[in-house]
Amino acid sequence: MAMVAAIATVAASVMSMVSSMQRASATDDLAAATAASAATAKQIGDYNAALAEREGEQARAQAAYEEARVRERGQKLLAAQRAAAGKSGIVWTEGSSVLLNAEAVENTEMDALMIRHSGNLAAVQSEARAAQARFTAEAEASGLINRSSSLRAEAGAQRTSGVASLLNGASNAYSIYNRGGTQVPTK
Repeated sequence: MAMVAAIATVAASVMSMVSSMQRASATDDLAAATAASAATAKQIGDYNAALAEREGEQARAQAAYEEARVRERGQKLLAAQRAAAGKSGIVWTEGSSVLLNAEAVENTEMDALMIRHSGNLAAVQSEARAAQARFTAEAEASGLINRSSSLRAEAGAQRTSGVASLLNGASNAYSIYNRGGTQVPTK
């Protein structure tokens, strides 16, 4: 009878250990998947940041192009006004024509500067989105890495628990067998 009780105790301990090892393996798999998710989150954040930075570069380039076009159109307009004034006999360098000339140059420059400002503003907004994408990705990856580390520690604890259960069961089985069937109380 003592032998049967000892064998049953060892079998229960082995089953407990196997269960703990299976949980530990599943937890390890989850930890690996979580770590992979962290790497993916970082890659997605870097990709989104790179896109936002490219948008900013494109906004500046587009603004520079438009600024140059406005200045060119302004020069053409000024030349056309001077030609029309010259045909009608107006002296372009005297009186109200000087004021018209100055106003046309000022309006052209204001339009060009407004385009530059708008392009710079769009670029700064894109750069801010890029920084935010990187920060968010870093924070998410950091959280996932911490979770993965916690899961790995949990898996280690599950393995330790399984081995402890097996050792406790073996100890109990030995005691049962030596005492002739009287089981030692366990915690």
